[in-house]
Amino acid sequence: CVAMRVRSSHIVGIVLLVIVLFVLAAAMLDRGRETAGGGGAAASQGPPAIRLERDTLNMGVISNTEPTTMPFTVRNVGGQPLQILAASGSCPCTWVEIEDREVPPGGSTTLHVTMDPFQIAGFESSKSVSVRSNDPARRVTVFKVICEIQPEFYVEPMSLDFGERVKGE
Repeated sequence: CVAMRVRSSHIVGIVLLVIVLFVLAAAMLDRGRETAGGGGAAASQGPPAIRLERDTLNMGVISNTEPTTMPFTVRNVGGQPLQILAASGSCPCTWVEIEDREVPPGGSTTLHVTMDPFQIAGFESSKSVSVRSNDPARRVTVFKVICEIQPEFYVEPMSLDFGERVKGE
């Protein structure tokens, strides 16, 4: 019989080989998961998810003679198509038109928000728009719409001085 001596360098080499094979196998398994859905891992996983461009649409000073419309972007950051079921304003002075009701993963659509100055009391308005979708985490998403109605007239000068008068005169 021939006796073999195992050296410590052999053990270190075998351990390193096992570690390298394990890392390669884990990388191949993870890569297989990314490509299984046909797209990237982020785009193909999970339900639809709505994300608003911002929390508030500031329309600034709008005309007092006709409705004003501004765009507002809604994105789908989820992995499935997002369905915009409805979008409505909090009062009759605010309404919304939806450009595309189905938003693909990673895509966006535009909401056209209109404010009607004839139905707003006063010169400043703060309303809200509710967007209903198939996002399971946020079935209803709300953003604020603010504007200032251009006054019909201005008083010049801004302050009037009638001098000193006795009460009742």
